[in-house]
Amino acid sequence: MAAGLGYLSDELALLEGDPLAIRAVPLALTVKPGAVDVLEPLYPGLAGLPVHQREDGKRVRYLPPPASAVPADVTAHPLKWIVFPRYTPGVETRLRALSKPEALERLLACCLSLPEWLTPESVERLVALLRAAETHELAMASLPEAVRALQALIGRPT
Repeated sequence: MAAGLGYLSDELALLEGDPLAIRAVPLALTVKPGAVDVLEPLYPGLAGLPVHQREDGKRVRYLPPPASAVPADVTAHPLKWIVFPRYTPGVETRLRALSKPEALERLLACCLSLPEWLTPESVERLVALLRAAETHELAMASLPEAVRALQALIGRPT
């Protein structure tokens, strides 16, 4: 967001329609303790935000997204990319394409809440959604390098 990219959601995606599309849910970003020092230069005052204890016992801060990053359009947007970021100190920042089955496995391993049981039709719609999207893992140790990799992925100047 600090680099001018838009923001749809943090750890939550609402899928709707046929074909499936993503509706923005611009709730505050959940900032874990290890990310505060990295993000503080981009969001001055972050370290001073209240610390909350989640139900899972983790202590987090909530950073509201800047209004400029939140889309004014409330319609659902087509899914173009799914990127699974993975921070590892000292690793070279790079995007690696994921196979569709690997991406599906990672999605299903996330905290997933389904409003109804999966049916053959809903699985077909989910598979079609994945087929239409590029799926990647983003290995990173540097936030600026990760942002540049994402900008390159979406064809935006760095």
